[in-house]
Amino acid sequence: MRELSDLVRQATEEHERALDGAFDVDPLIDDARSRSARRRTRRHVVHGVVAAVAVAVVAVVVVRPTSDRSEPPPPAHSVPAPSPTPSTTDRIVMGPVLRDGDGKIIDVTEVPETTSAAALAGLDYDTTATTPQYDDVGHAATIPDLLLPDGSWIARHVPANAVDLGTEKTVKWSRMGTWDGRRFEPFDSTASLVPGDTPRGGSSAVAEGRWVVWMETSSLNIGIGRWRIFAADASTGKVHLVAKFEDVFPHVKDGDEGGTDMRLALHDGRVYWDVATRWDVTKPSQLEVVSAPVDGSGAVRVEATGAQKPLVVDGRIAVSVYDGTGEHLTPSALAWLGAAGPEPFLRFGADRTFGAEPGASGSRIAFAVEGRVYLLDVRTGALSRYPQVVDGDLGEIAVTDETVQWTADAPRDDLRVLVRWRDDGAVWTVPVGSTWNVAAGGYSGWTNADDRQVTVRWR
Repeated sequence: MRELSDLVRQATEEHERALDGAFDVDPLIDDARSRSARRRTRRHVVHGVVAAVAVAVVAVVVVRPTSDRSEPPPPAHSVPAPSPTPSTTDRIVMGPVLRDGDGKIIDVTEVPETTSAAALAGLDYDTTATTPQYDDVGHAATIPDLLLPDGSWIARHVPANAVDLGTEKTVKWSRMGTWDGRRFEPFDSTASLVPGDTPRGGSSAVAEGRWVVWMETSSLNIGIGRWRIFAADASTGKVHLVAKFEDVFPHVKDGDEGGTDMRLALHDGRVYWDVATRWDVTKPSQLEVVSAPVDGSGAVRVEATGAQKPLVVDGRIAVSVYDGTGEHLTPSALAWLGAAGPEPFLRFGADRTFGAEPGASGSRIAFAVEGRVYLLDVRTGALSRYPQVVDGDLGEIAVTDETVQWTADAPRDDLRVLVRWRDDGAVWTVPVGSTWNVAAGGYSGWTNADDRQVTVRWR
C-alpha cells in the first residue's frame, strides 16, 4: 500500500497544476499597465493596531463533500461538530486545521470552480459611478465609504485644501451624507456637537434601519486621532453625538493621542467599535470592543477585552479574539459577544497566519488563514475554502448573499487583482489599484489602477 505522504504529495501536485492552468493573471496585468500609468498614492486609513505574524503549520485534514451531509441543519448560531467517521468518498485536503468552539475539527470543503475570466466593462458589468482622482490637496472631492444594496453610497464630501499635509491634520470640516454617483445630499454638520473640537473628517460608516453611524478624527492617520462617533437619522439628516474618545479613556492626559481600528458595527440599537487601549495604563488589555446606544442616550460599556473587528453575523455581533500581550498579540478565534465575554465558534490556533479583515453578510462570514480565503455559514456549520487564484498577499474581503470577493497582490509590479467568486462557481478577476473593495446586493466598488474609485453593477 502506498504511503499516505505519497498520496498527499500526488494530490497536492495535481491540484497545483490544475490551478496553474486555470488562472493566468499576466495578460490581465499587462492590459492594465498599457491603459494607464500607475500612480502611487498615500493610504488614508491605518487598519488595526496589531499586525499578526505567525509560523504557518501544515496539517492533513479529511474532508467530506457537501453531498455526504444528510443531517438536518442545526439551530441558528451554532457550528455543528463533524462526523467522526469518513465516508468512502472523502478527499484529502492540505491546509490548516480549524476547530469549532469545543475544539473539534471542522470539515473543510474545497470550493469548485466552473468558469473563470477577466471581467470586462460592458460585458460582465456596467460602471454606474466614477470619482475623480483625489490627491489630498487643492481639490474638493466626494469619497465613497459605505456601499448600499441599491448601488448608492454613504459618502463624505471633502472641501479643497482640507488637510495640512505637513502635520496630517484636518483643517476644514468634511460632511457625511448620501451619494448616488451624481448628487451628494449632506447630513447636518457635526462641527458644533463637541465644544472646542477642531475640524474633523468622517469614515467607517455603517447603517441599519433609519440610522447611519460613522467615526470622525482630526488626522489622516485615524490610528492616532481622538475619535468621535456620530449618528444621523437618514430620514431627516439630523445628527447627534454617540460617544467620544474621552468617554472611554478618562485617565488619558490632555494632549495625548488615542486611536481605533476603525471597525464599527450597528445592531439592535447599539453601536459597537474597537479601540486600542495602550494609552491608558489602567486598562487590562491592549484591545477592547465597546458599545453605546445609537440614539446617544447611554454610557459607553466594555463588551470584550482582547478582541477587535466587530461584525454583524446572522443577527449577532462577532469579533476577532487575540492571544498574547504587548507586541505579540496574535488572532486565535472568531467569537460571539456573550454576557461573560467572547464565546469562540471558530478557532484558528495561535500558530496560524491570519490575514485580511473578515467580511460578512447574513449568516456567512469570510476570513483568510495562511493565504487562503474561507467561508463559514454559521447556521449550517458548512466551512469552504477557495482556490488560490492569485499567489499574493490578501487584502480586504467583501461578502454578499451570493458572492465572496477579495483583493490580492499580483505577482508582478505593484498592481493588485480583485477576485469575485459567485456561489455557482463563476469567477471574475479585475485589475485594481488598492486593497479597498466593497460589495452589496449586485454591486461592487473598488479603486481602479488609475486611482479612481468606481461603482459597478454586475450583469
